[in-house]
Amino acid sequence: MLLHCDRCHRKVDGWVDEDGTSYGVYVVDHGEWAKFADGHETLLCDKCMHCDPRYIAVYGPSCCETDRKFEGDL
Repeated sequence: MLLHCDRCHRKVDGWVDEDGTSYGVYVVDHGEWAKFADGHETLLCDKCMHCDPRYIAVYGPSCCETDRKFEGDL
């Protein structure tokens, strides 16, 4: 399923179950991930989340520089 990232505005392959389990995106409008949301964001793709300075401060750096290329845009 293609979902829309509220930060980069790209379509990403992912899904969100009724229980909140997700793949390819983070649900950031409530719960634990809300502290990484800006404004009225609801969904963030993995790439945007992993490049967020607040996420990096908590979980450490990832392959953010590679992710910024957004290869394979849909």
